[in-house]
Formats: sequence, structure tokens, C-alpha cells
Amino acid sequence: NIGQMKKLEKLMAKVDDLRVAASYMQHSLEVETQYPPGQEAINKLDGKAIELPQIRAHSKPSDTFDTKTYNVTNICEAICLSCCGIAGCLEHTNTLEADKMVTTRRIRFKDSVNSMPYAQMGAVDDVRSCCCCVSVNGMSPGCGCSSALVKEISEELQARKLGRGEVAQLKNQENTMLNAIELDVRTDTILNKLGISYPPSQDQMATMYPVHRPTLPGDGDGYFGETVHAGSSKQFEFREWNTTNYFDCCCTCLTTLGLAGCTKSKLVLQN
Repeated sequence: NIGQMKKLEKLMAKVDDLRVAASYMQHSLEVETQYPPGQEAINKLDGKAIELPQIRAHSKPSDTFDTKTYNVTNICEAICLSCCGIAGCLEHTNTLEADKMVTTRRIRFKDSVNSMPYAQMGAVDDVRSCCCCVSVNGMSPGCGCSSALVKEISEELQARKLGRGEVAQLKNQENTMLNAIELDVRTDTILNKLGISYPPSQDQMATMYPVHRPTLPGDGDGYFGETVHAGSSKQFEFREWNTTNYFDCCCTCLTTLGLAGCTKSKLVLQN
């Protein structure tokens, strides 16, 4: 996933550079550089009405982060594992690197290191119990009541999950698709201005490639070869619902004599 993310970012940068270069070429040839062009201009290029994808480009599809390290050792767990000092003190650290999270657990007889790319992180789960005990993804540092530290770790994980995970990959892919479509349109206006037909005729193809003739997309293969995938992504607005089950809330409150309070639940859809 880390390699895929870097390849997507590199591909998006290359396609964007080509798009900008095509814009400069249009300007030098005194071709209209407006994008998206009007439907009349598109019809002149392709001979039929074209519907561009109804999604917007992302201004910041992915993000970069500095490395941060947190001591998330739970004191109660450390005391239980000490075994009268034989196993030594538990040391539990969580290192947030640029593209992955590294969790390290050390005692005298055993070291455990788990490395997880942000794209493979399923969710960021915040849990609060017994009024003051808090944890995030199973990590409850200190005495279990370090709410400020847990909140900071939770926010960092969520930001990195969105900025370097699957959401960022999808945004990079959408931007690359939009830039490629714009590049296609601009290239077509340049070819039209220079009087160059594309795709070339079979005779021209035979002359240019007498041995290994490449196969080009046909008329039914899509809008500049890409209509099949145009608009395959869709963007949604932020939505939030209160999903509290009041029967469950009452049962929890009654069985704990009110100590647990009311159970609240909500569903949030974003990105």
C-alpha cells in the first residue's frame, strides 16, 4: 500500500505536468485555453456531445506527516506483567511514521514490533468506560485516564488514515483521471489546429509501424478511450445520524444503578 500510494502521487504529478505543458502549447498556437470548453467546441473535436465527469478535483488529495512517538504504556498492565520483577517493566510505544504506524512492546524476555501502513488501518476506535477510562485502538496509556493524550493520538491516527490511507489513494486516482481527461481535450485542440488526424488511418499506421502495429481504441471504446470509467467515482456530502437505541440505553442505566449513565451512539459518514 505504501508503494502504491507513492506511485499514485508520482503518476498524478506527471499527468499534471503534461496538462500544464499542453496548456502552454495551446497558448503558443493561439488556441483557446479555456477548460472545460463549451459543448460547441467539444462537438467540433469529437463530433458528438460529451458529458464530463461530475466530480470536482481535490485541492489536497494527500498529505505528508512528521514522525511522532508516544509512550502508551498502561501502568496497571505493566504491574500485572512484572511477575515480581522477573519479566521486568513493560515498555509500550507507538511511533507514527510518515506512511505507517509502528507499535513496540518490550519486556525482559520478549520484544514485539507490529508495523501497519495507514491504508490497512480499519478504523480509529475511541472508547470511554467507567466515566474516566479512555482508550484508542486498544491503547490506554498511563492509569487509563489520560484523556488529553488519547485524544491527541486519536486525532493523529485519523488525520494520517485520511491523508495517507485509502481515502487519499482514491483522491489521487480521481485527480489523475480528471487531469488525463483535460489533457486529452487540450491535445485534441492542438491536433485540430495543426490539421493532424487522430487516430491515424490504417495506411499511415502501416507506414509508421511496418512490423509491430499498435492497437488503438475504437470508436466504441469510449470518450477519448476513457468513457467507460468517466464518472465511476461519486462524491457525497457529510451526513450524521443519531443511532442511539433507547431500550439498550435504559437497560444499561438500570443494571448499573445509573453509574454508567446513558449510552449514546451516532453514525457519521464523511470522505
